[in-house]
This record gives sequence, C-alpha cells and structure tokens, in this order.
Amino acid sequence: MRSFLKAVALAAMAVGAEIMSVNDLNEAFDDVPSLKVGFLSRGNYESIQSVLPRETANGGKLEVVLFASLEELETAVLEGDVVAGLATSKPANGDRLLNEFGAGLITPRASFFGGDANSKTMMQAIDAAIVRVIAKGTYQQIEAKYFKSNGYESVAALTCSPTPDFFPFPVMVNEENTSMLKDMFDSGVLKVGSLGKLDAVTGATGPAQWGYQGDYSANPPTGFWPEYEAAIFDELFTAYPAASNGNPITVTRVWNASSVGVMDAVSDGGAHMTAPYWTVPAFYNDVTRHYDLSMGCTTLGTEQWFFTKREMIKASLSDDEGLSGGVIAGITIAVIFMVMACSLLLYMIRKEKKGNPVFSPLLVGPGDEDQPLV
Repeated sequence: MRSFLKAVALAAMAVGAEIMSVNDLNEAFDDVPSLKVGFLSRGNYESIQSVLPRETANGGKLEVVLFASLEELETAVLEGDVVAGLATSKPANGDRLLNEFGAGLITPRASFFGGDANSKTMMQAIDAAIVRVIAKGTYQQIEAKYFKSNGYESVAALTCSPTPDFFPFPVMVNEENTSMLKDMFDSGVLKVGSLGKLDAVTGATGPAQWGYQGDYSANPPTGFWPEYEAAIFDELFTAYPAASNGNPITVTRVWNASSVGVMDAVSDGGAHMTAPYWTVPAFYNDVTRHYDLSMGCTTLGTEQWFFTKREMIKASLSDDEGLSGGVIAGITIAVIFMVMACSLLLYMIRKEKKGNPVFSPLLVGPGDEDQPLV
C-alpha cells in the first residue's frame, strides 16, 4: 500500500511540472533568467510572438533558436537544448515522447511578390491559379489525405473567394517587357523563392526536409506543400502552356537559408515569388511583410503547434527514496476517507432495497402543505 501511494504521489508531482499548454510554457519563464525555444524560421516565431514573453534582445527572457530541419528541432527538445519547439503542425510523435499543444491562434499562409508594378500581373496569375485549385476541391482533397495519414489540420482562412470568373489570368500579349510575368514567359522558368537548408560543409543552400509537410530533397518533392504547389503550378501552366520559345515553362527553386534571404530575392527580382507557405503575420525590413512586398491570395491557415519533452514517470519503490512522512500520512488519510464514504454509500443502498432506509422520510405537518421549503 505504501509503495502504491508513493507512486501515485510521484506521478502527480511530475505531471504538475510538465509543460502541456501555452500557459505552462509562459509560467516556466517566471523563475529563470532566460529559456530557449526553437523554431524553423524567424517568420514562424514572429507569427506567434504575441503568445510568448519578450525576447532577451528586447529586455525579456525568451531566446529564439532557429533550426534547419524539423528532425533537428525535435532532437533539441528531447535532449533539453531548448525547452520547447514550434512547428506548423503536430510532430509525428509515434513514440509518444513529446507533449503537443496548439499556439492558440491561426496563422494565414500566402505567396509574396515584389512590391512594385512589375510584379502585379505575376501576382494576379498566381492568384487565379490558387482560386481554381480551391474551387475544384483539390486543396480540400490534399488536406483530407494528410489529415488521414498524418493528422495534419488546416483551416480555410481564405482572403479570395473561390470564384474563378472574378480572377482572370492576365493576357500575355499585353505584358510589358519589365514585368515578372513576361520574364517567366521569355525565360521559360518560374523562379520560386523557397526556404532551404544550409550545408555546413559546402556552404551551399539546398532543399529542406520537413517530413510529411514537404520533403524537397526527394525527386520529385513529396508531402503536403509540394502537392499543393504542384496543383497551383498545373493551373498556371494550363493558362500559359508554353514559353515564348514554344517549350513548356518549368519551375526552379531559388533556395535561401533564411526567410529574409528569400524575400530579398523576390524584392530584387532574383525570384518571381515566394513559395505559397509563407507566413503572413511576420516582418521584413523592420515592417510588416505586405508593406514592402505584395501579398497574394492566402492558401490556407494553420494553428501552429508547440511541443515539449514528456517526462517519464519512474516512481521508486524503495523506502530510502520515499516521500516525507507528512505527505504519506496525508495521502493515506484521503484514501481511507474515500473507502469509508464508498462503504457508507453501499450500506445505504442495501438498506433502501430492503425497505429499511437509513434516514426516515420527511413528514409534513398539518397546515404546512403550502409552505415553501426554506
């Protein structure tokens, strides 16, 4: 009995120390100088910073740590290098070593384009493709597929109504030579700015690997976002089936290891657009992104997910590692009280069934029939 009570008490104390919600995560900052939380990009942090303490750079206690892949971030959480990690959806967590909880807000996703007039028709062409993907139910089918296989959830946080007639593709013959759409047509290449992974050995930036959300190292890329992007580009190339030289238009990724680098490429014309998974509520050049860049139709919204290390309960059964006598006594008294209460209840039920209730029924006296009970 004593060993059982010790195990129950230890489990209760351990669970109390777990970080299993945004409130728990914020409370963990109370008694420490600082804590590290991991993210996959600066934009991921900026999109949910309202639910966390301020950064150390701004006089707060939060140290933002960026990781190149979801696998590295999960490992850092499990090894205690960061107290929590954040991803755009729940980790796979097949071994149940992580606690998972939502950030409590919805983050819209969209493509961004150059902020000048040369990018306007490029944005309109991509918007027209996105609207058609949604109107045909393709986005919903892809989401349902990955919800079934991986538990991926998104919400239709859409800024453009899926009504294709209101989103025509720009006519290519009307395009000026300086436009990004004309550049795609003349070069035969759609250049998509994408967040990649820096190779520490070569110094080159290559495809990222985000598990089921997007393995861009595969050929062709696999996962939710690659499939969604492929559907968008299929609609685009249906409208523009060939480049000016008569060959099909192809897609080239412009990789960069930072979100700022990707947006720099879009801003200076090195890329025609960002990938459509770009987070909307984040910053570029110290202002909100859509001040310096143009934002297209949103593709979806996600509730981003924090994850922390799950503490494994290992209650010792040896007396020399036990709890204090006061704690054991308190738990013992509570258990005895519960046993006595249950016994009394069972006794009352038996007496009631035999027609001999423990307590006599309340008798109403003469003249009291119409008096309320008070």
